Amino acid sequence: MILTVPLGTAYTDHLTRPQVQRKDWSTTPLESDQKVASCMRADGFPVEVSPTGGLRYSTPPAAQARAWALAMNTCIAQHPVDPSYTQDWSEPQLRLVYDYWDQYLIPCLEAQGFTVDTSTRPSKESFVTAFFTPGRHDWWPLQATMRGVPEERQTQVVQTCPELPPQDVFWGTSG
Repeated sequence: MILTVPLGTAYTDHLTRPQVQRKDWSTTPLESDQKVASCMRADGFPVEVSPTGGLRYSTPPAAQARAWALAMNTCIAQHPVDPSYTQDWSEPQLRLVYDYWDQYLIPCLEAQGFTVDTSTRPSKESFVTAFFTPGRHDWWPLQATMRGVPEERQTQVVQTCPELPPQDVFWGTSG
């Protein structure tokens, strides 16, 4: 059985978290997942990162479950996402995402041969004002467009058409 863990989600069981020294900060959940997967592979456990994010792995054999959970928790603790990049998006950031999708992502996906369904696209104002409410619009063009697309093709598309603006632009940082 293959399990897919959403970006930034930690695997937990009834183990106590080990005392672990952080090795670095990641600036995105995807970067953290890539480091966690590499760490798990170094510990002998096959873990991959799916093209649009999240960890993929087979359920470990019962005899290895405890060692697997300890390794996963250790790897996650060593490579967390910097908390300054996990705060709620501001109104200017939400506007930037909407404009990026409209002006870059959708045309990029269409140039890759995809038809992007914009029939449920909210107005920019509606997208921004409802984002943190129960009435939020679940309009995410990349995720919707990639449903049913083979993983290898998703990897190519995501490299060509990133889902979000560059980190330095989005967060206003230089690195």
